[in-house]
Amino acid sequence: MQILFNKVMSQVRFIWIGTLMFLQFTAAIGQGQSGKVSLLDAQTNPAAIIDEIPIAQPKFKGSYFYNDDFIKGDVFFITQKKIENTLFRYDLLNETIEVKTQNDHSRIVGVYYVDKIEVTNNHLSGGTQLINIRRFDKYASGLLRIIKETSSSKLAEKLTVEIKEANYSPVLNVGSRDHQYIKKRNLTYIVNNEIIANELDRTVKSIRKAFDMKRKTVSKYLKSNNLSLSNDNDLLQVLDYFNYTKQ
Repeated sequence: MQILFNKVMSQVRFIWIGTLMFLQFTAAIGQGQSGKVSLLDAQTNPAAIIDEIPIAQPKFKGSYFYNDDFIKGDVFFITQKKIENTLFRYDLLNETIEVKTQNDHSRIVGVYYVDKIEVTNNHLSGGTQLINIRRFDKYASGLLRIIKETSSSKLAEKLTVEIKEANYSPVLNVGSRDHQYIKKRNLTYIVNNEIIANELDRTVKSIRKAFDMKRKTVSKYLKSNNLSLSNDNDLLQVLDYFNYTKQ
């Protein structure tokens, strides 16, 4: 029985060696004819792993504009000049304003030179004014949409955009094939032209963290005054209250 097994293994080994020599011979011929290295070349790819599957170049999905469509507004510049009743859109990625001029030409202006924009038709989801954040923080950049304000305080929204890189794996066939523009909305609280808190959201946790309050304290105030953080007026009232009590 052992003799028979040894004969079989010898034949298998012979066939395997012969097959390998044939593949090497074929690869050598192919390389010699084309001038390219074959995937079956024993010197460059001894395991014969095929990993040269072509992958399409990733595209970009989404938008990096605050407002995708052009809307009308009055654009005021830090030089005291202004363009009235013009079409514009706000490029978040490059922090520029694209303004339509006469003959439908476009003019690109850096946000740094824009003091504010007053929207003449309400297409900004409840806010009609964009103000340069440098009014309140000279080291910051971008425009704030004023949501609600009192004589001394303001609730504003800061919209930014990030790029989520494509992470597709052809081996596992998982992940995103394309880059994506991801818009992030954060709230900013301003009192007497000074930023008190930024990167806020409409949660108890966010307010508690901003004013170093206990969660129970914030929740109790909301409940006793029947206030909702999803309501702009209520949210500004809550921020004003805890800013006052903190002083």
